[in-house]
Order: sequence, then C-alpha cells, then structure tokens
Amino acid sequence: MSRFRAASAAFAALAMILLGGNAAARPAHAEPNHLTRSGAPASQTVNGFTLTPTKGPANQDATATLTPPAPPTNLRFTRISAGCWHNLAIGSDGNTYAWGGNLVGQLGDDTATDRSTHSTPTRVHAPAGVRFTQISAGYEYSLAIGSDGNTYAWGSNDSGQLGDETGGDSSKPVRVHAPTGVTFTQISAGNDHSLAIGSDGNTYAWGSNSYGKLGDETPSDSSKPVRVHAPAGVRFTQISAGNWHSLAIGSDGNTYAWGSNVFRQLGDETGSDSNKPARVNTPTGVRFNQINASGWHSLALGSDGKTYAWGWSSAGELGDGDTTRHRSSTPAQVIAPTGVTFTQSQHRRRSKLRPSARTATPTHGETTSSASWATAPPPTAAGPCS
Repeated sequence: MSRFRAASAAFAALAMILLGGNAAARPAHAEPNHLTRSGAPASQTVNGFTLTPTKGPANQDATATLTPPAPPTNLRFTRISAGCWHNLAIGSDGNTYAWGGNLVGQLGDDTATDRSTHSTPTRVHAPAGVRFTQISAGYEYSLAIGSDGNTYAWGSNDSGQLGDETGGDSSKPVRVHAPTGVTFTQISAGNDHSLAIGSDGNTYAWGSNSYGKLGDETPSDSSKPVRVHAPAGVRFTQISAGNWHSLAIGSDGNTYAWGSNVFRQLGDETGSDSNKPARVNTPTGVRFNQINASGWHSLALGSDGKTYAWGWSSAGELGDGDTTRHRSSTPAQVIAPTGVTFTQSQHRRRSKLRPSARTATPTHGETTSSASWATAPPPTAAGPCS
C-alpha cells in the first residue's frame, strides 16, 4: 500500500501508469468528482486496484491510498522461487505472483515508481495470453518461461542479465533474445548472470562474466545468450547459477562448475577460477542428482542418498560439524540427523548480517512449502547476498 499526495492532474497520470493505461480509457464525463451523496470522495476500482481519496474532491489537492488487488483466498502455489530480496510463485489460478523488495522492478507488476517493499503477493504482469510455467528469482531480477515458448525477464539489467540487449531495467517482463530457432527448457537466475538449457541441447548464459561464470571462455559480459563451452560430447541436463559461479550436471554423469573459485566452490581442488566448465571431484562411486550454486559454496544430492557441500563455510553452511571459518575444496558429506534423508538442495540467498545463533548441522524441517498473506517485516540490513 502506497500513499501519494498530488494535484488532480498528477494523480490521474499516476493512476494511468499504475493501472496499465486503463485510467485513460474511462469516459471524461463520467462522475467528474466521484463524490458520494454526502459530498465525500468515493473509492474507485480499476483492474482490481482500489484508489481511495481521503481528503478533498478530485479537482483539488488530495491524499489517496492505492491498494493492489489481494490474491484469491483459496490460492495455492504450485511453484516457488526465493531470490535475495524478493520471491516468486506460480498460483493455482495460472497467474504468477511476487512479493518483497521492488527497488528495480523485480516484482514485475509494472509499478517502477513504487519503491516500497511488498509483504503481500502481487500479480506479475505477464504478456497478454501468456502464462509462466517456470520461474527463477535472482538477486534483483526474475526469469520465467512462458506458455508461448519465449523466456522473459524483469528487474535489474545492470550487467545484461535480462538478456534483451538493452541494458535498461524493466518493471515488467521483457522477452529474452534467445538464439534463432531455440527455446529454453530450463532457467536459473543468479546474482547478475543467467543460465538456460536450450531446445538444441546447448546451455546458454548471459549477463555478467566476472570470474568467467558465463563459461564461454571470454572475459566479456553479454546482454544476450551465449553458448557455454561444455566438454566435447557432453550436454548439460541440470543447471544452477550462483552469485559468482555456475554448476551443471552433464549427460556423462559428471558434475561441472565454472566461475569464481576463490573459496573452492568449484570443487576441483585447484583454487583457480575457470572460464569454462571444469569437472567437480565427486566422491568415488557417487554421482550428483541435484545441484545448487550459492554465493560462496555449492550443494548437491548424491546417488548414495547423501548430501554434499563444498566451498566456504563462515557460519556452518557446509553442515560438516565445524563451526569455524574454513574451506572445503572437494565435496564433503553434510551431517544429517539420524534417519533423515534430504530430498532437495536449495539455498536461500540472504544478507551477510546473520542472527547470532548458529548451527553447523542441519535441523529438522518440513519438505513441503506453504504460504500465507500475513505481513512480514522488510529486510533490516542491506548488502550483497551470499
């Protein structure tokens, strides 16, 4: 909910922006001051948004409250993706919702002028007739695959991570410029770079190429998808974009990593950055079935039913029982509670400011996801996510 104080002309312009232009389509002669019988200003609802004047008629300076439409009370989320300052979800009604920070339009609700933090899910403004079937929330931007076969992105574009070749931020979904004839079947949004698997079997990357995390053996950023240089004969079947590195599972059963290796998050025991995929040194006889690239560490689920982690541990992220700050250059087994098997390896991007209570071993938790519309406090600290 946001408050705006302005003259009637500015108020009308604001309404036109927030309501997707529908305000301009309203007849000019209809209810000129929108007054109730008592002479008090009345609320208006357009496309679910409620504009409530609280002081004076519409032709004078006024205070108004803008209330976005609430999600349906019976809505269930079928897919969820957590970013750094915002979250995405696909609803059972077919719409995609977002909530959290909206500093650079990463909620995709076409309200770039609203810089507040949304604690209630708001509908992402997908292109007409398009439903999103896959979503991925990055640092301050979002990715989605549409029912029309195109891939869309919105939010920050400071490194070209939206893939639309413009370099400009967007508060609503814009089409990623995929190679001609290629559609993306899997996507992953990182800090400021994106990964996707194409219908041609190749893996593509775009955005920032710091530390070589695009995997194309060049030092250059790219505002459009470029092909990741996978090993000869290998196709990637699963991808994960982290803050400064990338992970992928290959068709040969090996796991590969590229980008920053300053904290050994590539898992190849070298400590050197790599601008092309390098094989992760997995435990003997183990293949990874699921992967997740975080800020400075990596996670994976093994074919032996165990969870592995490698990279940097400053607060117990590796789950190996060691609370001191340390690195692991090869995958080490996460110490799971007795009788517990993890079924997902997914990190939650967060601020570097952490709670004082720490644990180095996993705790019991639900494997299912739920959502409520309860108001949550906004982030209390700014900073890069790790």
